[in-house]
Amino acid sequence: SMVVPQGDQWIYETKFDGYRVLAYINKDDVRLITRNNQDWSNKFPVIVTELKKLNLPFTVLDGEVVVLDNKNISNFQSLQNVLT
Repeated sequence: SMVVPQGDQWIYETKFDGYRVLAYINKDDVRLITRNNQDWSNKFPVIVTELKKLNLPFTVLDGEVVVLDNKNISNFQSLQNVLT
């Protein structure tokens, strides 16, 4: 296993294995759009519901939708199972 360097001079970002999605938010209108311009809002209703609660003016969020296992490691197969 890989050891993460320690100390203030190091920063890192965890690699998540999922689907990149842009969230277009305008108050209670939320759309989750894939990089292929497909609307996946209906595939992730929990995410849509939570983003609506933020009540943001027009906002675009760029993120990765992932499923984490009990060790907080992304599991792409579990994510694909959610989508089928």
